[in-house]
Amino acid sequence: MSHLYDKCPHVKSVESLDESHIYVTCETPWSTVTAMEVAVSLELFEDWAKTDKSISDTGLSCLSSEEREFILTGITPKNWEDIFGLLESGDE
Repeated sequence: MSHLYDKCPHVKSVESLDESHIYVTCETPWSTVTAMEVAVSLELFEDWAKTDKSISDTGLSCLSSEEREFILTGITPKNWEDIFGLLESGDE
């Protein structure tokens, strides 16, 4: 199966919003569709996606930890909160 970006097969679409922001739509490991605005140009994102370099070795090193996690996994901060909030409430 061919993916939009082989490096990150969970990425379903990437749309340029302006010269320094993209809108990325992903599928999480549990098949939920998520989306997030990311503060990077489409050109920098695509340059990274075509290499074997890590995010920290490219122009994407300026991303926040939440943006990096989303690009790498498709998981948003809200997803993490939902997952760990449920786990924490179940531990009590």
